[in-house]
Amino acid sequence: MGDGGCAGSITGRATRVERGENTTDHKFERIDVVHCMIRPIRRIDTTARFEKEFGRLEKRVQQLAHKKDALFRTDAFHPSLETHKLGGVLKDDWAYSVNKQYRVHFYFVDGHTVLYISIGTHGIYR
Repeated sequence: MGDGGCAGSITGRATRVERGENTTDHKFERIDVVHCMIRPIRRIDTTARFEKEFGRLEKRVQQLAHKKDALFRTDAFHPSLETHKLGGVLKDDWAYSVNKQYRVHFYFVDGHTVLYISIGTHGIYR
């Protein structure tokens, strides 16, 4: 998903990140984000899981996900995204809505960097 820039594409090459480790020697630490403010996202990395799930989506859902991703990069808490913090064992993670059925599961690596973990229906939280 990420190429490191705001104009990136959801299908662009991304730094592979699994289980908090990566190939670029960056340390990822989850942070709490104060929402209700515009927060531009400068970099989005994706997991292999996210890329695989994205590739399996219907083309119309992929197109909508591209639009939502562009909005997310501009304002991660835009009301139409319904960005929300998850609970339970995923209490450090967040999600935003692609539509009524599909969500993007992610976490904030830092104030302007995000890791997309998965995309799909509510089943992605399992």
